[in-house]
Amino acid sequence: MKASWKKGYHSKIKAEIAFTELEKIKTANGGMLTAGIVLAKAKAKTNKLHKVFEWDDSKAADEHRMLQARKLMQSIEVVYPESPKQTPHRHYMVVTEPGKNDQPQRKVYRTTEEILKDPVARDELLGNAIREAISFRQKYAELSELAGVFHALDDFVSHAKTV
Repeated sequence: MKASWKKGYHSKIKAEIAFTELEKIKTANGGMLTAGIVLAKAKAKTNKLHKVFEWDDSKAADEHRMLQARKLMQSIEVVYPESPKQTPHRHYMVVTEPGKNDQPQRKVYRTTEEILKDPVARDELLGNAIREAISFRQKYAELSELAGVFHALDDFVSHAKTV
């Protein structure tokens, strides 16, 4: 079996090394693999997964707070009064903001309403949705109960790529 990192994931070690180490940990724990078990094993400096983690508590705390801020923004839902079903919708979404004055581009959170009004941001959001749908299809490809969903998704994706 060949292991690789999911597109967009970056690590300080090769995927094959991480995979092998995770499988060892899983076997040693009766087939159980949890984040807590992995972290406990990775604390040992001799463990191959050790360098994947930030062990400087100050830096790790800042990274954790950044994750919390992202989760906060990703978790706000609103109900639009004009919506016939009155269903909640995610309010903030991530898009790429072009660089200004020699600054690099960056990921920013904007309201869904703002994104839908901006053709460039809307195209990016649609591209993100298509990539997530393809990822969903790959993740659950073995479930024959979803064949109809996959067929419709395949038709949509092939049409979207030609537009």
